[in-house]
Amino acid sequence: MQVGVGMPSMLPGVDKQRLLDWARAADAGPFSTLAAMDRLAFDSLDAIPALALCAGATNRIRLASTAIAAPLRNPAVFAKETATLDVLCGGRLMLGLGVGAHPSDYAAAGLRWEDRRELLARSLHALRAFWTGDTIGPRPARPGGPKLLVAARTQRSFELIAQAADGLAGFAGPPDVFAAHAGAVRAAWEREGRTGQPHLLGAWLYALGEGPAERGREYIRSHFSPEVSEIFAEHMLASPEQVMGFLSAYQAVGCDEVILFPMVSDLEQLELLGGLVMTAFAPAATATMGPPGDIPMDWPADEAFVEAVARAPGSMAEAIAASVGCDPGLAHPRLAMLAGRGQLQLRDIGARIVFFPPQGLPRRDAGEPGPPPLPTAGPPDEALAAAVARSPGAMAEEIAAALGCPSALAHPRLALLAARGELRSRDIGSRVVYFPTDGRAGGDPADR
Repeated sequence: MQVGVGMPSMLPGVDKQRLLDWARAADAGPFSTLAAMDRLAFDSLDAIPALALCAGATNRIRLASTAIAAPLRNPAVFAKETATLDVLCGGRLMLGLGVGAHPSDYAAAGLRWEDRRELLARSLHALRAFWTGDTIGPRPARPGGPKLLVAARTQRSFELIAQAADGLAGFAGPPDVFAAHAGAVRAAWEREGRTGQPHLLGAWLYALGEGPAERGREYIRSHFSPEVSEIFAEHMLASPEQVMGFLSAYQAVGCDEVILFPMVSDLEQLELLGGLVMTAFAPAATATMGPPGDIPMDWPADEAFVEAVARAPGSMAEAIAASVGCDPGLAHPRLAMLAGRGQLQLRDIGARIVFFPPQGLPRRDAGEPGPPPLPTAGPPDEALAAAVARSPGAMAEEIAAALGCPSALAHPRLALLAARGELRSRDIGSRVVYFPTDGRAGGDPADR
């Protein structure tokens, strides 16, 4: 599953520099997509110019709308705008379209709220026709035009996806609701005789930390309609545990991509989310980067690691990585996270850490010595954090050497500190490097 992030273009007080800083940081991070929301009758930046600004500040990350209220836009003008944007960003554009949720937007545009579904269907068909025809130019960089997703909650909308779009831009909240919507889209897709699979995208809201979370809830109540604002505010993701639980649940129900939208514009929010994604969900993001905007993150799921440990309890990370087919440097932080969540046990055996199933250690014959106890000595968390502060951008091996401990012990400890937000981690290809939470950066480890 891929993980993207929203830009703060809807939030109050956001200016050009904040968007540029956010876009560059997202492009350098583990995210698949940078997305924009859209409203008309609201004090917020328009999605298309905001995405155009970010196109010039990024090179890799996909750019998306989730979702633009297409009925509010003239189809021919909208087709030219989006084709131009796709050319400017080198084919990295993906469009999520919907009907919107605010009658006030339609009133401002002089349109009838009751006509919204017919207008959306017309827009979908018109966009494809304009992108592939000769009426307007330029042609989009992506053959056939950007991928089209539809924000849908009704059977009629699910059928529209199967007829004229490429997938679902879901904003469903609970994973069971998203799973039901995704299943309805797949069924409609099959009935239409479509080949391949629909792209299933889910989106939700986050603000990490007590203070930011309260500000985020205040914004939600001002932005979203009264019918849903309290529900959204209550279920907004406000802690690392909630983010990880949400992502894991969506992955389990077959979601292809999740985009989390910030409800406050502090850059620290992007860094915190990036640390969670990089440490526990996509540490191979930049190492396995494909064409622009298409980042494969389909590395082994948690279940594969747990099953590998069950088959061979007491294995080291290197053996587990070989069993599931991934690089050992990527297995270390994932296994550490599973141990931190209680899904595995880890135990120090001197020079290495080995892993066992959560139900306990394997049975052994009478008289056979048991494994050594969990370490109580060794570098404490404070020592690891201090070593990173002295050498920001260091790899686990360098941090371990500075503290005089085996690097295999430093890997999971550092990953857990990053997951808790006590350090920041960044993938540089085949290794993960660590930084203090105060934002200081070191040199490129390849230069040392």
